[in-house]
Amino acid sequence: MIVESRTLTVVAIPWLQRLSCPAGAEDFGAEEKSLLNALQNLILWLNRQETLHSERSIFENVVSQLALGTVVVDGDGFIQKMNPVAEYILNAADGLNIERGRPVGQSP
Repeated sequence: MIVESRTLTVVAIPWLQRLSCPAGAEDFGAEEKSLLNALQNLILWLNRQETLHSERSIFENVVSQLALGTVVVDGDGFIQKMNPVAEYILNAADGLNIERGRPVGQSP
């Protein structure tokens, strides 16, 4: 990346990010420091996104392996995720169903 005709070295190693200019070059100016701050925030955001993706994958794997029917709903009661056991139970249509994206029980 070129910043005001100077080379900016970006080293991105998991858990370590370092931004620097070449040895012997002038210190970064205000505009460059603003860019560096934005890049640092972007790197932090990307790391958080990767962490969230990893945690979500672990969660989905654990829930899919449960022997219990598990349904995850949002604050309005809409189904967001369910594991295979929950799908089997709901597909049996024996009193517990899905209506308009929400789990509902039927009275006998």
